[in-house]
Amino acid sequence: MTAARFTSTFLMERVAECVGGTDALVAVLAHDVTSGYGYLRIGEVLVGADRDPEAMEWLQRGLAEFPADRRLRDLAAGCHLRAGHTDEALALLWANFTADPSLSTYQQLSAAAGPAWPSWRAKALGLLRSQPRAADAFAGREFMAPAGHSTLVVVLLWDGEPDAAWAAAKSGGCRPRLWLTVARERAKTHPADAIPILQRAAEQAIDHKQRAAYRDAARLLNEAHSLALRCGNAEGAIRIGLGALLLALAVGAAMIAVGLVLVFSGDQQGDYAGGSFKLAHFVAMHGIAILPGLAWLALRTDWTQRARGQVVALGTTGYLLAAATVVVALAPAETAPPLSLAAWIVAAAGTVALLVAGGLVLGGVTASRTEPEAAHSRP
Repeated sequence: MTAARFTSTFLMERVAECVGGTDALVAVLAHDVTSGYGYLRIGEVLVGADRDPEAMEWLQRGLAEFPADRRLRDLAAGCHLRAGHTDEALALLWANFTADPSLSTYQQLSAAAGPAWPSWRAKALGLLRSQPRAADAFAGREFMAPAGHSTLVVVLLWDGEPDAAWAAAKSGGCRPRLWLTVARERAKTHPADAIPILQRAAEQAIDHKQRAAYRDAARLLNEAHSLALRCGNAEGAIRIGLGALLLALAVGAAMIAVGLVLVFSGDQQGDYAGGSFKLAHFVAMHGIAILPGLAWLALRTDWTQRARGQVVALGTTGYLLAAATVVVALAPAETAPPLSLAAWIVAAAGTVALLVAGGLVLGGVTASRTEPEAAHSRP
């Protein structure tokens, strides 16, 4: 369309609308319905005038001539929804989704489905999972990278299912930038899984051999280093737990040895006595479960690395105080003597510190799960 024709057409439409209203404007627009856009403009004018039934007549005519026009299907679906014709609207929106599987068409389908969404969602996810997977390695430019299961990953992230998004990215691949997004979501609960993704992205940035790319690579490697430190918190807790387990085994061996001595000295019930060793053995033995469990829960919060380390250190210190007090105070005796006041204070302080750390971690896990759900909304 030339500039002169565009200007004359625009003026004609404005005059018709001012003089004759909606009907006159539709009459002018009806002279140019050689494309789906022509029908779309008429439909939009009638919808804007709250004349949906007439708009649907034009939209149906347009879809008969241009059945692949997504814009006509969008507008017609809206008319159907306002009229209460949900099935007809969903059929049109599903056609849009199959023609262009994307987050926007998925969201439109979700908003229209209502109570029937679970079945439609399963159908949509099945279609996305059937898309070709991306190659394991791609050395070209990012805009040329195959999509793989990128749409599925984006949709699952929007649905608030980062674990499912991670599995989809692993099985079907996705674009490089999306890999970083899903890896950072994964890092909130499984930091070790995200480290190779960040390292690979850093290597790809370095390959560009540009100053800005080097800065990006440095940031990515620093991010990977922070995740490695988070994993180190869990590793330290596991080592201390293993140390406590070895101590429990040593106390158990001492308990068996004392029992055997008593038996061979004529005390036939000595092997059941155990004395204070039992309590010391019990306290030391549970470090292997308590401390790694505490670190594992801390990794599932959205706290900073420093905050996680501080809480895990608080719980570890508390456990060590309580366990060491009990073992040192009780293990040397054959029968369980009463703890001194000082020992009670130290053991109680350690127990309180461990309980506080556990409470903080549980609260952090709960908050990290509920806040995203509260913030998540669908159009």
